[in-house]
Amino acid sequence: MVTLHRESDDFDAIAMNLSTAFLALLFVCHTSWADVPTRNVDIDHFTKQQINWLYAVDLSEGQTQVRVKLASSNLISALVIWNSQGERLYPQVDASTYFDDHGVTNNLHRMRSLLSTAQPTAWERQDVYSQALLHCRSDGLLLCVQLNTDVLSADLNLSRDMLLQRLFPSKKTSNPSLWLLALMAMITMAVLALFLFRSKPTQQYASSSPCPEPKTEPATASRLRMGDMIINPRQMTIQRQQLSAPISPRDLKLLNCFCQRPDEVISKDELYNIGWGRDFMPSSRALEQHILNLRRKIDPERSRPILIETVHGQGYRFPSDSSRSS
Repeated sequence: MVTLHRESDDFDAIAMNLSTAFLALLFVCHTSWADVPTRNVDIDHFTKQQINWLYAVDLSEGQTQVRVKLASSNLISALVIWNSQGERLYPQVDASTYFDDHGVTNNLHRMRSLLSTAQPTAWERQDVYSQALLHCRSDGLLLCVQLNTDVLSADLNLSRDMLLQRLFPSKKTSNPSLWLLALMAMITMAVLALFLFRSKPTQQYASSSPCPEPKTEPATASRLRMGDMIINPRQMTIQRQQLSAPISPRDLKLLNCFCQRPDEVISKDELYNIGWGRDFMPSSRALEQHILNLRRKIDPERSRPILIETVHGQGYRFPSDSSRSS
């Protein structure tokens, strides 16, 4: 048996708060997802600022200026530049090979392949441990640089893992925000469904004819008779031959309904409305359990005529003749 004890206003507030939380989470997740297609825009912009000086260098006058600049940089460890015809401008083909050039001259084929995918930039891990990153650009110059991963992450004020995740988002890794969003959506939908389901019986009851209330308050009402049973609203008791038992306010409401409408089948929905009002779960068996307990009060030994009869599939009724025994 499940009953709903919260006031309807409290329930509405919970549903509203959950809906608001769901919308807020949706906004956060949308912001996170919106960052994925442009995951490295800020990184690209920062990297271009670090190599902007290359666009002003005249390589035809020699490579000394480039080598001096690279020697003072902790971020860029190696560099290769091509012209629009694919000819290598730096390091020059016919020049002596410097030790620092080995990082690119030994990977020229790999860098050309990466450059062909640049639109206008492309990134790749230099090694399995991501100690260095390869970055190629095709916006004005055709170049590839080898960057120190730790220096780049520090300059961007990002952790190393965050930097790598933004540059190389894993398609196999589940987005925790997605799981959280799905969970929140399920909870919100369940609460809203419960709210709508709870509201449905209220609309049904509005069109039904409720049982008449006693003409006076229970404390001053006259006695009611139900077959061979006397109901005393003032004392909140029932008396049946030698049997006397206390009853609850809900018992009194249900018994009064049966007394007012003898021999009439009263639906479960209407009895729910009389006994519980809006504070009940339509899918619960509260009514069935309450009728069972009420029958035990008025006939604990099951030896007296039946006063509350079950009409299967419809509800309950009080047979006014009450001549049958259980």
